[in-house]
Amino acid sequence: EYLLLRSGNKGDEPVLVRLQQSYELDRIVALVAQYYDTDNESILTRRSGFREARRVAMHLASHNCRGIYSLKDLAAKFSVTGGALSQARDKVSQDNSPPVVKALKNLHQEIKTAK
Repeated sequence: EYLLLRSGNKGDEPVLVRLQQSYELDRIVALVAQYYDTDNESILTRRSGFREARRVAMHLASHNCRGIYSLKDLAAKFSVTGGALSQARDKVSQDNSPPVVKALKNLHQEIKTAK
């Protein structure tokens, strides 16, 4: 039985556990696209007209794909900078509008049951 640990300012974090809890970006994009009734490309493409869906996907990816992808890798997949990815994630976290809250609740549940 192996447990990989990473040392840092936040203390030791079990990397193996983080990897096991990670989710593939393609699956997150597909779930968000299905929820918003669009195609995967619209989620990944800038200026596609699906701003909310794209931000929700970035939020979910940055929280659920970090064991597999770095923030830099995730940003590249969405064709944005790391700062833009973080900003989108933060905007969704602070957005209390009913459509976004409902989307996050439903999509988090989807991800949780699919793991």
